[in-house]
Amino acid sequence: MEQHTERPVVTRSMIETGLRELGLKEGDIVIAHSSLKSFGYVEGGADSVIDAIINVVGSSGTACVPTLTYGNYSPENPPPPFDPNKTPCIVGTIPEVFRKRHEAFRSLHPTHSIACIGAKAKELTKGHEYSETPCGPKSPWGKIADHCGYVLMIGCGTAPLTMSHGAEEVVHYKTRCTPPTLCKILKDGKWIEVSLRLHGPYERPGPGRIEMEAMLESEGYLRRTKVGKSVLLLIDARGVWKLMTEICRRYESKQV
Repeated sequence: MEQHTERPVVTRSMIETGLRELGLKEGDIVIAHSSLKSFGYVEGGADSVIDAIINVVGSSGTACVPTLTYGNYSPENPPPPFDPNKTPCIVGTIPEVFRKRHEAFRSLHPTHSIACIGAKAKELTKGHEYSETPCGPKSPWGKIADHCGYVLMIGCGTAPLTMSHGAEEVVHYKTRCTPPTLCKILKDGKWIEVSLRLHGPYERPGPGRIEMEAMLESEGYLRRTKVGKSVLLLIDARGVWKLMTEICRRYESKQV
């Protein structure tokens, strides 16, 4: 049996209370980046965290997680074939447990997929395999922002704030994304090939995502609370796009 005497014990009920303190409510759309170990010891593990989010947004809301499989890919080094049912994500225990639930829908993107459970799961994940860029306006990331959704950061700060890529791709897609890259994706039981722009190993404009925490908070786009040892941040998705778009455009003007 795991020993956790020196770590706080966190329950699903405690997590639900924390989420409601942040302002998350019935009917909301939220995508959660997470560190399970940040809480301390969670009774029920990843499933308790997932259930807490689903319970708070309710049957009319939608819970989402990033199920990313990114890498240093390019036309010369395309990503491996993507099977939404079998390709594991690389961003932690909670997303991996979430995507395997029978009621979860996973978008068909070889590097920046998301998985969703709830009222708008099909709508959010539909067509990602044809999105011009990984996190652009027509991707699930863009749809979440368009639906006035939220980004929940569980014990991981703003460093993994993938939503910020959306604005970068709109303003700087030629320098932030690779040329069209041929990708193989399993769709409806058949392998298809799609030419997609992926994120490349290029310099990102403006401040890093860690520095964005204070900027988002000062603009009123971020709220915080604590559950166990974990600091939870709830961020306005549209606010991320607005702030990052302004930063990217300022950066662009200085380069001209």
